[in-house]
Order: sequence, then C-alpha cells, then structure tokens
Amino acid sequence: MYGCVDIGFAPYNESIQLREICVMELLSVRRVKTFKTVREEEVVCLIERISHSSSKGASVNLFAMSHILTVHIIFRCAFGWKFSNIDGQNGFADLPEELMSGLLSFSFADNIPILGWLDIDMFVSGTETSSRVIEWAMSELIRNPKIMKKAQEEVRRIVREKGKLKFDEDIQEMDYLKCVVKEAFRLHPPTPILRRESSQSVNIKGYLLPPKTKVMINAWTIQRDQD
Repeated sequence: MYGCVDIGFAPYNESIQLREICVMELLSVRRVKTFKTVREEEVVCLIERISHSSSKGASVNLFAMSHILTVHIIFRCAFGWKFSNIDGQNGFADLPEELMSGLLSFSFADNIPILGWLDIDMFVSGTETSSRVIEWAMSELIRNPKIMKKAQEEVRRIVREKGKLKFDEDIQEMDYLKCVVKEAFRLHPPTPILRRESSQSVNIKGYLLPPKTKVMINAWTIQRDQD
C-alpha cells in the first residue's frame, strides 16, 4: 500500500514513479513475454483438469477453474513459486504456510525494499479481476451460441493447420477470438469504477473542477453507451 491506497489509486505526485516502474518493469510487453512458459504450462494444466472432470461426467465449476488458473500464474510470476495446495477443497487454508515458505524465494522486497508491498498487491489485484473476466466471457459465449461456434471453428481450424497449438503465436492469427476477448472486456471491465484526481482546474460542460478534485469514472456505463 502507498498512503493507505492501492497502487492503482495512488495520488498523482512523486508516487507516480512507482507506477512507471510497475508498467515498465512488470507489465511491459517484454516482461510479459518472459512469462510465456508459465502461462502455457498452467493453461495445459487447466485443460487437463477440465478433461479429467468431463471424462467422469462431473460438472465443471468454471469460475473455480479460472480462479485456480489465475492464482497459479500470478503466484509463479509475482513470487517465483507455485501455490501447490489450491486444487483441494480447502486449498486456501494452507496459504499462510506456503507464503512463509515463499519468503525464502525471490521477491521484490529482497532487492528493492520500497516495493516490498507490491507482491501481495499484484497477487490480489491480478487473480480476482482475471478470473472474473474469464467467467464473464464464457457466460457471454454461452448466451450467444452462434458466436461461440464461430470462435471454436476458428481455433480448431488454426490448430488443425499447425498440428499443434503454439499459444501466443497462434492467438495472433485468431482475429475473431481476439474480438471476442475485447468485447468481453468492454461489457465486463475488470475495474468498473476508476478513481482519478484533477491536477489543475478544468471546466467540464459548465462544471468547474478545482485542483485535487477526486472524480469517480463509471467505466462500465461508458463502455455500454451506444452514443
């Protein structure tokens, strides 16, 4: 935390340097690509879990599955180790013990003490928002079977042509699937309410906002406004 606020809601002052570090060093395209293997391995594990449950005729809790996927990915990227006990019914019960074990591995705080809080922040923010978007995307596809069928046909066609799914490389060729993902983000933004603060006086449609005015932006409504 920074001044009792999350990194995403930190004031626009010297703390902006922390956000710049986060974007450049943690969320840049180059950095994200370095975790490609992690994402691929966890997606394969997810497919195996779904296949295993389906082979037994059991129902699949999509939100639970997507949450497991995002938790594993975020843990491995942010902490450098895998949270192995989450698959069980009481997986989160062992979280404190695993966190203590993780203290022996690399973390930002080891080298940059001022960023010691960032690991937990990245974990909490990343897992919930990512799994929710996946859940909503699948819900929208179920509600629109024609769109789901078209997306499935595109994925199967490209995988069939290549003989094997190469994840990031093949996804770049799946134009329709990328549109589906973008539409899911538009309809169900991970952060529906955005907090901003004016750095100077500004007039918006006759309303004068003085400096330091805190503004709450309803991204959910804006992205659904057809006008």
